[in-house]
Amino acid sequence: MRLRTWSSGFIALAILLLTLSMACGGGGGNGDTGGDATTGGSGAAGTSGGTTSGGAATSGEPAAPAPTLEEGKPAPNFTLTVYENDNYVKDQEVSLSDLKGKPVVINFWFPACTQCGELMFLIKDSYNANKDDVHYVAIQVSADSKSGWDPGGSDAASGQDYVTTKELHFIVGPDFDRSIAAAYGVDAYPSTFFLDKDLNYVSSAEYLKARGIKDNLQLASE
Repeated sequence: MRLRTWSSGFIALAILLLTLSMACGGGGGNGDTGGDATTGGSGAAGTSGGTTSGGAATSGEPAAPAPTLEEGKPAPNFTLTVYENDNYVKDQEVSLSDLKGKPVVINFWFPACTQCGELMFLIKDSYNANKDDVHYVAIQVSADSKSGWDPGGSDAASGQDYVTTKELHFIVGPDFDRSIAAAYGVDAYPSTFFLDKDLNYVSSAEYLKARGIKDNLQLASE
């Protein structure tokens, strides 16, 4: 009698363990993978992806469908009121159309973005090496003040201070209503676009290393 009682309890325990095992191990064909995906826009060369500290994706606001930039087609024109540096006076207006004749690098950024700062140093190095042959444009996007990745937002004072402190000598100006970023379909920062000398879209990427800048510039110069 005692043996039968023990066997019944053992059987009940075995059934419970089997049930739990099936619940935890089910759906084996639908598990998530843990690898980082490479990020980058259409035609981008040498991009480096994955979500890393300090970068920013969207602000969490409902987004309109991003426009499609077609390779070999004209990039959207825009006009910046630039910050002061050694080559440009305060509030000077520069349009993309003014830059025709040389490849153009356009970088979208904001001061509080850690990845933006890392990339800006690389863009500065690229500018120093290619300033006679390539135009460089950095567009400061006004980040959503409600978002977690830039709680202070962005303003002209922070932009000018950034240009002065970092000693940036290329074109830098604000896009505080994010209209230029919207025209280029930007939804992550930093995002960088490469145009050829006729201002046609060549390639883009959401985050770049030094080699990526060089490779994309080579594409834009062909």
